[in-house]
Amino acid sequence: MKKYTFFRDTISRQKLLRLQIAWMLFAIAACFSPYQGDKGTFSINFGGSSGNRGWVTWGGGFYSENLEHSITLSGGPGPDQTVNVKGTEQVQFSVTPGTWEIDVTGWRAETVGLGKPVSTGYAKVTIKAGQNGGIPIKMFEYFELNGLPPPFGGTIFYYNKEGFVDAYGNTCHYLAAHTMDLDNPGNIPPDLFEWGATTMDVTDTRTGIGTGFHNTGRISEYDPNAPALLALWSSPMLSNGGDWYIPSRDELNLLFQNRKYFPSTDFQNFDYWSSSQFDAGSAYVQNLVTGVQGHTGKNSSCRVRPIRAF
Repeated sequence: MKKYTFFRDTISRQKLLRLQIAWMLFAIAACFSPYQGDKGTFSINFGGSSGNRGWVTWGGGFYSENLEHSITLSGGPGPDQTVNVKGTEQVQFSVTPGTWEIDVTGWRAETVGLGKPVSTGYAKVTIKAGQNGGIPIKMFEYFELNGLPPPFGGTIFYYNKEGFVDAYGNTCHYLAAHTMDLDNPGNIPPDLFEWGATTMDVTDTRTGIGTGFHNTGRISEYDPNAPALLALWSSPMLSNGGDWYIPSRDELNLLFQNRKYFPSTDFQNFDYWSSSQFDAGSAYVQNLVTGVQGHTGKNSSCRVRPIRAF
């Protein structure tokens, strides 16, 4: 792979310190920003001597009176069923004791079944005969897989209704990629970067879904002047906010697998960095056109597509 000389923008130590502090604050706030779409909590309650009667009430949510919800119970010992709830009303239904998957979808009252949902939630629960008590179902904002509204921009390429836990214990449901590769006019060429920490063993980088944010933080601890990180922290294209980071190996592979959500010319026929180290001298990469995965030296020149989890 051809090696390039990099000309990095001069960043003062004070500015770099502010950027690193902001990164640490992101680690605390990941998946809990005002745009995470916390939509309250559904409570499905069960009671009675036989334990096979249920009803739905709201356990919170500022908008519940203006929405209608459909609750689908499936995969259990009885027939699948869907219950519709308007606003804060209580609706009773019969439930056969056993393990069920429960999907909840919220619609604005005037667009039920017509427009796109505004909230969604999921839980897999076991209902016992004679059980009394409520089962909370956390609701979160619904997004389509082919677009993410402001303020963060980008394109959603992965959704997991059960949620995945990031390195800080937060439950996320979506991965979104920026619409452009990372670019820094101070580089020649401007869209290729070294991984950084060239001869350092960056311990505890991980490969799984939800770990890229953690990995990016680990790189910054070992090499705060890593070219890709400096570009990530200072790039004008990311100035609209959002906890963007370099994807882990598995997140990068998901980006390739779901490239259908992006224009055909969106990715270049080039290796893209993951934030997952392979060994002290190399890190995992993947070509987002061919799908070929591998690893290359940390001083190699590769592209970066920032992503975020929420």
